[in-house]
Amino acid sequence: MAFQDYFGTPIAYDPTQDRLVADAAFTVHATDDTSLSTPLTVLEPGSGATIPELRSSSIGVLPDFRVDGNPPQVLIKSGPFVTKLTSVYGAILAAGLDPDTVAAAIQAGADATAARDVATSAADDAVAAAAAATAVGTTNDAIMAGVAADQGSEFLGQMSATFAGRWQANRHYAAGAVVITPAGNLVRRLTEGNAAASWTATEAAQWVGTRGEIFATDFGVTADGTTDDGAAMVSALATAATLQVTLRLPGGKVKVNSLLTWKHRLHDIEGGSNTILDFSGISTNNVTVFTLDPTAFVSDIAQSKWSVCRGVHFLGSLSNFTNTHGITHLTTADTVNVRFENCSVQGFKNQVVLKDNAYLWKFSNCSFRYAMGRTFSFGGLNMGENFHFEHCKIFNNNNDTFVYTAPTNAGDIKFSQCSFDGGAQVADLNGGTVNWDDCHFEGTKYGPQWVKMTSGGSASTVAKFTGGQLYISTRTDSVRHVLFRIGAPLGGSTNPVSLSVDGLHIIDRSNSAGAILVKDESGLTHPWGASANLIKMRPQIAPFSPPQEIAIGSASQWLGGALAALPTVGTGTAQPHQAQFRSSYSTSTTPLAISFDSAKTNRDGIAGAVLFSSATTSGTGTFLARRFLCRAGRQMAVSVSFARENLLIGTGGMDMRVSWWADTSATTAISTGQLVATLIPQATTADTVGWRTVMLVLNPPPGALLGEVWFGNAAMSGKIWVQDFDILELT
Repeated sequence: MAFQDYFGTPIAYDPTQDRLVADAAFTVHATDDTSLSTPLTVLEPGSGATIPELRSSSIGVLPDFRVDGNPPQVLIKSGPFVTKLTSVYGAILAAGLDPDTVAAAIQAGADATAARDVATSAADDAVAAAAAATAVGTTNDAIMAGVAADQGSEFLGQMSATFAGRWQANRHYAAGAVVITPAGNLVRRLTEGNAAASWTATEAAQWVGTRGEIFATDFGVTADGTTDDGAAMVSALATAATLQVTLRLPGGKVKVNSLLTWKHRLHDIEGGSNTILDFSGISTNNVTVFTLDPTAFVSDIAQSKWSVCRGVHFLGSLSNFTNTHGITHLTTADTVNVRFENCSVQGFKNQVVLKDNAYLWKFSNCSFRYAMGRTFSFGGLNMGENFHFEHCKIFNNNNDTFVYTAPTNAGDIKFSQCSFDGGAQVADLNGGTVNWDDCHFEGTKYGPQWVKMTSGGSASTVAKFTGGQLYISTRTDSVRHVLFRIGAPLGGSTNPVSLSVDGLHIIDRSNSAGAILVKDESGLTHPWGASANLIKMRPQIAPFSPPQEIAIGSASQWLGGALAALPTVGTGTAQPHQAQFRSSYSTSTTPLAISFDSAKTNRDGIAGAVLFSSATTSGTGTFLARRFLCRAGRQMAVSVSFARENLLIGTGGMDMRVSWWADTSATTAISTGQLVATLIPQATTADTVGWRTVMLVLNPPPGALLGEVWFGNAAMSGKIWVQDFDILELT
């Protein structure tokens, strides 16, 4: 360090009186200024500021000072007295010492003093910290002991990964010993014993991950997309079931030329980063590549645990995928509480096949693509409830059906916020209940209908659409779409179907022939029995061109649904977005074509409806009826508004008639077909008449509990427009 020279603490001393002199003025001169005629400028040592006048203090002591040029000696004069002063630098030189060495020694002394002060303060702080640490340590000892004992803790895993060594053949390991396997996985020993001579699947079964899992790579799975990892996957799945621990799969493509079985009640499956199980190399026909086996479980309590397969993509052959099926299960025990999350299934004949004794399955955020047959096939005598698909995408089904239910199916299936795109048809339902909530449908171009419903066996068929959107796309054959078709029962079944569409937004993008909304071809002839088909439609329909039709057969009850505003009758043209009902699909002239049961629907059951018989088909007629409960002695009022357009009645007129029964099941008739009024007389030429409203009073006979009002004619053609068909009890 640089040395700053100065003159240190001179004193003002009068030798004649032997005393210190206060407030004495001094001048400073160079040693060669013998005449003392040129005073030198005096400076403060630290700041270098000029000292205007050098004077002694009240006790006769002068301040430290230095002189420009740092001379080692100067002359100092006060009154008659002159004294030679030597600076600190000059004294060091006179002593034969190095000024820089002396300066360093001085600084070291100052630093040592400061360090002593800091050490003293730190010692005080350490005493307080030691007391606090003792208190915290007493609490944390128990906590850390528990963490260290937890084999699945992140802390232990990190510590073990830091200090664990590589697995060594033939070495003796204690239970709980932690090593790194040849595949690079951190594992711990299950039981004490000697390691094998080489790492094999048998040796891998003696170790589990520090978080209680096993790794498929420890069993030989390479995931290189080329090597057949089938045998290694079989071994890993079997070991996971035996140990009842999660099987963790690596990322990448795992080539599997073997059929796999998941004993789902015993363990979970976790995929890695984009884990793909590639089954495209399997050439055996009509086999399922991934089967759930529910037969092994620990206890009844274990059955309630949800088994999870997460982040796994099942891939079949995209060029020859008519051979294999994707996911199914054994039927020898209940296959329950199964959940697939963030998975995909593609390239199989049937993607998911669910059969007997299956219930409580859930698919979340999954995708299903490229099925040659059915995406989902549900069937079985003992199929249960709660098959739930949420936030799934089902698309590019080549030429068949997304959802199929067998005639024996009584299951409850639900799709929530799912997307269906492409394929021949959305559903072929022959039993069970299927709900679609807020789903999206588009791209179905090839099949004869979007949703086909039939009854079969001992099961009823129910389909419910709530909310969502349905886009009608252009068909390749320019044939009109049928959105909902009710087909002929299977195997002589008389069980009904029930269709409910509430808030489904239907948009026509076909630019072709429009669509038939509902078509009943069941051929059943029991409109009022317990087995009657029930159809409830409250969709939101965008304009169609030409109009959509609702073709209701004689076996169906139409429960509500105002589809569009009524037209202005008399113009001779139908509005482009009217709902049109046709009875030309009925094979009988006597049954009611469309039925409205007031005991099962609200009073607006037919608001906005259009009723007409085919202009090219004679003898079919159009009939409209509504049943109501009644009490003897209480009058009933019936009100109906109607108009006609180009209507021709060839025989008789359009009469309103009433029938009465002594029970609510319409078994014991009191009277049938009584004439109430002729609403429209016989017309030998087609005519058009605007809206009119008719209100009539009905008097139930003694003992009547059920009535039915109906009107129509079996030999009509043209259109009848109807609204506000109401029946009220008068007080």
